[in-house]
Amino acid sequence: MNYLYIFSVLLLVGYVESSDYKGLLLRAVENVPKKENKTECDIALINLVNNIFHPTLDDLWGYKMIDASSSLIPDGVLLGNVGSMGNFEECLNIVSKDQMIKGQYCLKLVIPVPGLDEDIKKLADGLVGYPIALCVPSQCSPEEMDEKFQIFPDFHFRCQTAENRYPPLTKGAIATICFLCIIGLMMVLSTAYDVYCRQNDKAPTSIALIAFSVYTNTLKLFDTNGKSELSCISGIKFFSMIWIVFGHVFVGFLMSPFSNLLDIVEYEKTIRAMFQHATTFAVDTFLCLAGLLVVYNFMQSINSGRKFNILLFYIHRYLRLTPALGALILVAVYLLDYIGSGPRWVLAKEMFQKQCERYWWSSLLYIQNYANEESFVCLDHTWYLSVDTQLYFLSPIFLILLWKYPKAGIALLVSATLGSMISVAYVTYQYKLPALYNSLLIWSNMGDYVGKYYFMTHTRMSSYLIGALGGYVLYVMKIRKYKIKKMLLLLIWTAMLAVMLGCIFAGHDTLMGPEYRKWDHVLYMTFVRPSWSVFIAWMVVACVLGQGGTIF
Repeated sequence: MNYLYIFSVLLLVGYVESSDYKGLLLRAVENVPKKENKTECDIALINLVNNIFHPTLDDLWGYKMIDASSSLIPDGVLLGNVGSMGNFEECLNIVSKDQMIKGQYCLKLVIPVPGLDEDIKKLADGLVGYPIALCVPSQCSPEEMDEKFQIFPDFHFRCQTAENRYPPLTKGAIATICFLCIIGLMMVLSTAYDVYCRQNDKAPTSIALIAFSVYTNTLKLFDTNGKSELSCISGIKFFSMIWIVFGHVFVGFLMSPFSNLLDIVEYEKTIRAMFQHATTFAVDTFLCLAGLLVVYNFMQSINSGRKFNILLFYIHRYLRLTPALGALILVAVYLLDYIGSGPRWVLAKEMFQKQCERYWWSSLLYIQNYANEESFVCLDHTWYLSVDTQLYFLSPIFLILLWKYPKAGIALLVSATLGSMISVAYVTYQYKLPALYNSLLIWSNMGDYVGKYYFMTHTRMSSYLIGALGGYVLYVMKIRKYKIKKMLLLLIWTAMLAVMLGCIFAGHDTLMGPEYRKWDHVLYMTFVRPSWSVFIAWMVVACVLGQGGTIF
């Protein structure tokens, strides 16, 4: 049993003096001025109390508001029931007989643990915490709700009505919709022209005319018979993406209402849960492959006699990523109001909208992991683009060295990798970061984990640099047509598979224990991602050389 959780629940019960809607409402009405200066909210709350205690059979809107509100202390709370969210739709559909009162759904998420710092309060104001949902008259603003319903005042209500559920289209929303419609029209016209040319055995007048063709782009997307020697990378990327999706779905599940929190707590202590905790290694797989491809393709290009144009190298990268990212930011800023609804939607929407309105520029410049305050990013998953792009823009330093002075280039890559590992050890030691971040750990150092480690290029670049070394080794071995002897190959594969399993499952008893052992976490954090990247780089090298066995 998680005693911190039980303590939090008992604190919640003690803090909320009345665990029923009527009690909270009476306390709120007690603060209403007796004579003058009553606000519309005050009058509506008094009418609500009167309707509840003196109901009429043909106008029971007060009882409907009680029914639509959550139970502050739901059944099974000691077993982890944090899923009492009230009834969102029922609340918004409430209208009194005289049309004067309409339902408003107000939700706040609280973390009932004393001594929380500002970062944790911001987190609960986002998507994490124990839900308190009240259905009240629409005359009350969120600020008035905070003032009159003094339930965990450090956290704030977010309110929705049927009227503000889908607000009128703004100029920005209209412009974004028009822009997306233009893109859609270009896709339709380009696809139609592409199909026409194919049916009539004609070549397109210009490749630009089929650039937006859904047909051609779909064929390219699913083509597995290309000329690339590195076809194994497609398979690695596929399985890595599945792993990443699995991990994000689980995190999303943890942020959703559920009634068995303690079952999840117990599950996360098991050895099989390590596979779920290790999903972040799939990100290092992509970083490793990115570094490998940059070096291998560069060396192949130089070897074939092509000149290296650093300006085109940068422009091509920026233009390849930025249009899609920009369109996504436009949707996040201007269209989130109209594409979703629900009890928690307003919380998620506000979080993404505010961050993208404030940090869109740093996202488009791929510097958001360093430029933004408190390591906030416009869209959470785009931190990877910043890290990858920064490393790509720095890569000519070691690319040119590997081309002209291979030993110096290798020395630079090794030194930078060691430097990155040292920086990981330092931040882990200094900020007591957890090696495995999961729902068992208190949220108090989540800001440090993300802001000092997970989103930072200097702490994540070891995977990219190891991939770059792998790309150079692969290029040299291909040029020299080098083959590894069978016995040595068997030993290397055995060692690499042991490394892979060790990265996922090693240290379970120590790292998942209730006691934080600083040096265990430091060692794990320092070596686990570089070790994983060595395994990935080896797998690509072996498969491309035709020595991957059944994996190839």
